[in-house]
Amino acid sequence: MDDDIWTLVIAIILVVAIIGVLLYVFYWLITMQMKTFEILFGNGWLYIAFFIAGLIFSLVNIPLYETEELDEVYVNLGGCILPLILTGYLLYKTWFLLNPIMFFVATLTTIAISRIVSWYKKGKGVLIAAIIVEIASTLIVHFLPFAVGYLDKDPLSLKLAFGYIIGTLGVLIGGDILHLGMIGRDGRWNDKLSIGGAGTKDGVWSIGLTIMLFVLLSHYIFGW
Repeated sequence: MDDDIWTLVIAIILVVAIIGVLLYVFYWLITMQMKTFEILFGNGWLYIAFFIAGLIFSLVNIPLYETEELDEVYVNLGGCILPLILTGYLLYKTWFLLNPIMFFVATLTTIAISRIVSWYKKGKGVLIAAIIVEIASTLIVHFLPFAVGYLDKDPLSLKLAFGYIIGTLGVLIGGDILHLGMIGRDGRWNDKLSIGGAGTKDGVWSIGLTIMLFVLLSHYIFGW
């Protein structure tokens, strides 16, 4: 009987400890993501607003077109349009600081990587090995001489913006748009396809944010 009680106590302690660690990791991740928005926009709470807006608008799918094979193609408001709006804003704010040639090289590289590591799975749509894109894009941001006018060190805010832009565009084009040509081929698609349709779990939404997180962490850890 005593052994059973001790087993139960140990099990409860382990469960509480695991829950505590998970909650701390979640809190830490949210805090770091808020830090990226604070660096970019001066207010970390904008990340919370952006996330909540993504959750709400992920319920909205806007029809784009219908193919001859009766496949319907949609674009998700929260999972695609909102990240594109943020991408456009960051590009507008930073374009005059970027080297256009290096920017296009970085974007095309991210598009190519996204296309290579993405594939279609019946019933789930296009899947992507996100971690590969995120790590590759982080390295591109740190080591590609993309910025104009900075001899020693590029500002962290510019690196964060650059990472979000190339990550979002790379996944959208390489992961989603370049797969659209497969619609109706060999019965490969379901009768409905939504770009960014997984909302805040979609690569178009999440990969750009994760790249910013990686850029920030590598800056703090390695001084990049």
